Amino acid sequence: MNYYKQYNRTVSKEFRELILRTYPGHGNDEFCWRLTQHLLFGPKTTTGTVLLPRNMVWALANDKSHRRGSSWWIDLYTRLTGIQVKTTDHNRWDSKCREAIADFDEAILHAWEWEMFTPTRDKNDRVHFVSGERVSVRSQRREMKQYDEVLINLARSIDTNHPAYNLMQYLLNDTYSDKVIRRNMDMAAEYAKRRYIGNKLAYINNILRHLEDYGGKIRYKPSDKTDRLFARGITALSLPRDVRKIIYSGCWDLDLAAAHLAISAHLWHLPKLHTLLSAGKSPWKDIAAWLEVDVEIAKPTLKVATYGICYGASKTTIESIIRDGDPRKIDSIPLGEEAVEAFFEHPIIEELMAGRARQQRIIHAQGRLLDAFGRWIGLPWSTDMQGKQRPNYGSIMSRVAQSHELKIMLQILPIIKANREIHCVAWQHDGCTVAFGDPSKAERWLRQMQEAITSYCRLESVPTRLEAEELSIRITQGYQQVIY
Repeated sequence: MNYYKQYNRTVSKEFRELILRTYPGHGNDEFCWRLTQHLLFGPKTTTGTVLLPRNMVWALANDKSHRRGSSWWIDLYTRLTGIQVKTTDHNRWDSKCREAIADFDEAILHAWEWEMFTPTRDKNDRVHFVSGERVSVRSQRREMKQYDEVLINLARSIDTNHPAYNLMQYLLNDTYSDKVIRRNMDMAAEYAKRRYIGNKLAYINNILRHLEDYGGKIRYKPSDKTDRLFARGITALSLPRDVRKIIYSGCWDLDLAAAHLAISAHLWHLPKLHTLLSAGKSPWKDIAAWLEVDVEIAKPTLKVATYGICYGASKTTIESIIRDGDPRKIDSIPLGEEAVEAFFEHPIIEELMAGRARQQRIIHAQGRLLDAFGRWIGLPWSTDMQGKQRPNYGSIMSRVAQSHELKIMLQILPIIKANREIHCVAWQHDGCTVAFGDPSKAERWLRQMQEAITSYCRLESVPTRLEAEELSIRITQGYQQVIY
């Protein structure tokens, strides 16, 4: 997480001076300024807390050898600045991911709101938050370059034998996404201002401010636990779907239809689900109708819960998501207690739960699974919060499914690489966002990519297809409306 150590946000000079007057213990201590910056402007949940894993604290403190515990560094920060920080661990087996909230002075919070909700072009005398240096064209270019170099070095850590190696090399050469983001930034900010309030609006504006400072290029990093490539740092991919559609206006979203349900139907031999998806029907509409809820409103919650089955989530966790919504997803809403029982009675959900149980028995018996690239993946074991060793079925099932997801999506990479007028501006595991240099040829290129996916999926008997959606804006009566 060294990119957080490199991050040096731009703020108004008045705001930084207020921080220093209120908490003079900051002085010139880089660690204090970086942690304060993260607590104020770091990635937030929709409830307003800040994600603060232990590795992030060590990175901000430049403690490469972890000679001190992360709590020690937080305590030191409090002693130096006087700012109290409360941390709470997520309920995860490894307890390594946690959230934090700082007890800032009211005057700081009021000034923070102005920083978050006022366009940067309306602010004078801007400075870099950590260093206090006045913002100039030269300083901004330097900060952007240093930040980008850190992310590129993370991307280059990918092994040459990684299935996504060629994809990563292509994505590293992206220069087009920044143009798209900056072109649509004002429209996205205006839409968010009209559509959202409170913590959700602050969450969105925080991302937009970062994109103003550091541009829209997305850098990716491989993971040891999956074949997926993950976007690093704060990116446009973290925006709610409706805002993301605006900021990528003029592009096309390409998405595998119900990808992991299709892969599960194939791997787990689920005839009902396979038939439904092969007919081109939406599982979300089917489940929403069963629950008697509006599909557009309920879809984010239904997707999290249903895919949770594929990823090995416990029944208790899935029940909680249906009943209360997923707090990690800005557009996930609670469906209530009555929806929980009805959800598990849906024929597709019943088949999924039974298929998962059967797959877990197979994994337990043979201790491994074969992935899409012909590699055997061993069953990992994890230590729970009581110190007991448990087989992590969810991990191996997710990893195998994600290998199939990648192999399907890689079918379009030769088409993209062969044409310099096709630009992949965002990679999203089971889909991507593309821009066309010559929009008049979009239909032809889209057809080529869809045919490549369809041909492969028919051969492998995976009931999915590549769906394409143009992202555009219609401006009427003074406001921006997303075209769905």
